[in-house]
Amino acid sequence: MKTIPVLYPKQKRILNFIQKYVQENGHGPALTDIAHGVGLKAVSTVHAHLERLQKKGVIRRDGQKNILFLESGNTFELPVRISASLASIPLLGIIAAGLPIEAIEDRSETIEVDPSMLGRHETYALRVRGQSMQDHHICDGDIVVVEKQDTARNGETVVALLDDGTVTLKDFYKEKSGFRLQPRNPAFPPIHVKSLRVQGRVIGLLRRYENR
Repeated sequence: MKTIPVLYPKQKRILNFIQKYVQENGHGPALTDIAHGVGLKAVSTVHAHLERLQKKGVIRRDGQKNILFLESGNTFELPVRISASLASIPLLGIIAAGLPIEAIEDRSETIEVDPSMLGRHETYALRVRGQSMQDHHICDGDIVVVEKQDTARNGETVVALLDDGTVTLKDFYKEKSGFRLQPRNPAFPPIHVKSLRVQGRVIGLLRRYENR
């Protein structure tokens, strides 16, 4: 007769988060995803909980400890790759997804991301303020991962610096008369300008799920 292990609330939440994430995305979460999803501040704490879940026999990991096999008693049995190595990128401040705001750069804070989220060039992150890009699933409070570059193709989501020194997050379109910065929320009108500077394009998104 198999003994049912006792799981603490945080361990249950981690296990449930991994299962739900795989079901919704078809692949395993990064350690940062788990940390954000269950309200932990450090990925080292996630490591510790995974070790305890393994000791209790709830999950199994390979020799390199980056694969989790969820037991069939926990809804399904599936190899789930967990990214163990992380990259640190600067969180430079706030980007407006609404009316443009003053550009303020602050390199004092960093965040850790899965290396697969890095661009080919310098990569940084910005916290989103506003709902103008909600139809792109970029919402207020999210963090966008941005690859630094000064050019963009039509339809790409970019960080645009306007002539008055303000910045905004919008979809980029070059037109005969200048540029159109297109929001993805019908409540917001497009921004038409003669000139602008592209500061980067969005290549990733991080979201912190509310604690429940």
